[in-house]
Amino acid sequence: MSASRTRNAIIGYITFSLSLGAATAAVQITSVEATAPPVIDGVASSSEWSDAGAATLTNGVLMVKHDATHLYVLIDMTADAVCEAVQSSAPLGDFMALAFDVDADGAITPNVDVEYGESAGTPAFGIAYLLGPSTSTGLQTTGAQLARGCGGSPNMASSHTLWELSLPLSEIGPPNTPTLRMGVWMYSTTPSISELVPPNFENDFSDLIEVSLGPDCNANSVLDSVDISTATSQDCDGNGVPDECDPDTDNDGVIDACDNCPHTANANQDDADGDGVGDACETSSANPMSCGCFGPTLAPFCFAYMLYVGHARRKRRSA
Repeated sequence: MSASRTRNAIIGYITFSLSLGAATAAVQITSVEATAPPVIDGVASSSEWSDAGAATLTNGVLMVKHDATHLYVLIDMTADAVCEAVQSSAPLGDFMALAFDVDADGAITPNVDVEYGESAGTPAFGIAYLLGPSTSTGLQTTGAQLARGCGGSPNMASSHTLWELSLPLSEIGPPNTPTLRMGVWMYSTTPSISELVPPNFENDFSDLIEVSLGPDCNANSVLDSVDISTATSQDCDGNGVPDECDPDTDNDGVIDACDNCPHTANANQDDADGDGVGDACETSSANPMSCGCFGPTLAPFCFAYMLYVGHARRKRRSA
């Protein structure tokens, strides 16, 4: 991250520039839905984080999980065994920053996209709104939480620097979005570490880390679970997949799992005899007369009629 942005919003004291690498393909992480939120206390226990989605970075591991309201992040700087508090002047100590493409447009949108970080020499933590490449507002109050720690984690048992965060989904992405886009910065004075992922995210949001919160099979930028819960999509077989994404062999608008005649188009699903097989698949049900007196519905009546005709003929002969 550049000196100008950091001075304005994150740390408030860095007066140098960082050497940035070339852009890389976006890192992708599949977040895990949390059955219980982790405690944001700087203690990264395996019971809280071992099931989280993870991406291995050069100097540590980024782990994520979520629930309906928050994204939980563990920045696990395993390469830093010297835990240092953030300082207001050199030596700078350890610190982190996160940025989010809130409107998910792949560009830095002024006063919409945000970053989180620590204030110089204090335990203060806040949110800043980006004003453009490498510039942002000062830190403001946020609903997010941060706790730094020095200890073991699911990724390394020995003590090292780590940060736990709880971030409101409402602050970091569009409502009900299936994908969050973020950048992360880990910094350490001893050992010397300054890792930005992706390398140029303070100027370019085109290849941010992509965090998947769940499937979006119909590509409408809304979680499938939300499409179903709001009746935007139907889920007739209750498998959690919108019907428009399930197989429909005969293209009649009714998925195979719920179609009473999956290989013959019958959008109306008519089933006159109620046997679970659509009339379009039962010639006798669609046109009972086509089976003569051997159709399952007319057979008893045809038999009685034949007896009657036979009796009438015998009566005429006897007369």
